[in-house]
Amino acid sequence: EVYAPYTKGFGTNYVDTERDAQRFWDFFYKDNTTHFFKDRHWIPREFPEMFEAGDAAVSILEVGCGVGNTVYPVREVLPQSTVYCFDFSPTAIRLVKEHAA
Repeated sequence: EVYAPYTKGFGTNYVDTERDAQRFWDFFYKDNTTHFFKDRHWIPREFPEMFEAGDAAVSILEVGCGVGNTVYPVREVLPQSTVYCFDFSPTAIRLVKEHAA
């Protein structure tokens, strides 16, 4: 049997963790809001090819965006870009939207 890492008292069975991922991430973001992960300002340095478009409008798909720790640093460098964000957690999506406002 395969086990998932520690999940704060939630099921230790990998299947349960996969099935309940949305619930687990929602609890995580309700507890930590935007204060857990740091913004990834290093993305342009590590992935310069993402930014070769210059002033051209680009579309970016962020799957598992969390609270926007990658999205907003990228938007600082590419303000003309359109970003589509997806996440398991409705709480994370709400926090991304609040940050955009």
